[in-house]
Amino acid sequence: MKKVLALLLAGAMVIGAGAFACACGETPDVEPEHTTHYDVDADGQCDKCKAEMTGHTHIFSKKWEFDADSHWHKATCAHGDQISDKGAHTFENDVCTVCKMLDAKPVAPVNGVYTFEAENAVLQDPEGVGHAMVVEVDRGDIGPSAVEGASVTDIGYFGGNNGTNVGQTITWKFTAKTAGKVTIKLHASSAVGEWAGKTITAIEMGEEGAPTVSFNGTDVDLTGQKIGEDKTFTDEELGGDNNKMYWYFTDLEIEVDLVAGENTLVLTSGTLGCNPDKITIETDIELTFVKTNNNDRIG
Repeated sequence: MKKVLALLLAGAMVIGAGAFACACGETPDVEPEHTTHYDVDADGQCDKCKAEMTGHTHIFSKKWEFDADSHWHKATCAHGDQISDKGAHTFENDVCTVCKMLDAKPVAPVNGVYTFEAENAVLQDPEGVGHAMVVEVDRGDIGPSAVEGASVTDIGYFGGNNGTNVGQTITWKFTAKTAGKVTIKLHASSAVGEWAGKTITAIEMGEEGAPTVSFNGTDVDLTGQKIGEDKTFTDEELGGDNNKMYWYFTDLEIEVDLVAGENTLVLTSGTLGCNPDKITIETDIELTFVKTNNNDRIG
């Protein structure tokens, strides 16, 4: 009899606890009613509840796919061959205003000179280096190698992080139709300066922390050359913008032997850093350099 009473008492406690839980507004762990059906795998049944469905609405990625002529969104459902929003590129400053692809047309020489912008090269920012490489377009070059009316499209400060030896690199890759000796000019400015004093300091190539250059895997000897000059600017020269100190561009000259096929020029920033703009090559050898979209661009 005592066992029966004990069982009845235990049952009453369980019921009471359940009633108490409901009274406190708690809800049982029950999945809400399924009201929206979707059929990503397009098998005619809802992927959630298996309800029969008629028709299928494609699901498209928000990411843009593109080629040299157009851009589009690709389906992520079972119909991967379906696309939407296909349209032709609309370029401004060589960048499509819709998908942000850089104009992929090969660089053409102007009066025999090939000009390869820094932002069109392969940019590498090692993990742990806190400087973003962002292109700023149409700055005015006020350096000794400036051409009347010329502008620069440098990527801003390019260097190590907090004085460490971790440097960033820019890699220019291009294909030469035949082998031959050429002179490459690297347009760059010093990133070493004193803001309050409106002064920049030249970087002597070969000194500790200076940028380095290699071509097809071999270091280039730049001893005796320098980036920028020691210069103190006047208020008139800067026009109230001290940033212009770092637009004082010069040309490093690098004599190299091209190979028939792909050639690779690598600029490593070192810890001092610099503001690279572009390389130019004057040659009769046919070169092909296809622009690639490797960084953010503003302007």
